Amino acid sequence: MGCVLVDDNGKALRNAIIWADSRASKQEVFMQAQIDPYHFYKITGHRPAAFYSLAKLLWVKDNEPEIYKKSHKMLNAKDYIVHQLTGEFVTDYSDASSTNVFDISNKR
Repeated sequence: MGCVLVDDNGKALRNAIIWADSRASKQEVFMQAQIDPYHFYKITGHRPAAFYSLAKLLWVKDNEPEIYKKSHKMLNAKDYIVHQLTGEFVTDYSDASSTNVFDISNKR
């Protein structure tokens, strides 16, 4: 799990940020202020937290805006490998749910 930002060709734009990296604690606080935690949980199945992908993406947006602007997709590490092997941008529901950006009820 984590955050691998790629361009539209699937080329990594920066080193991956792994799930255990907690640099996005400020972004976690921001997310918690934007939406009721219970409502967020009902959508994603998780609480907003710095170790999920969304907080890491927001960290890049705040701290590396040039990388964020070039980003086409945010992938998990294994999904990046799958893309390199197949050329496809894919994931599975269980991994998508751990990004904090997946609607578990509507599977999107």
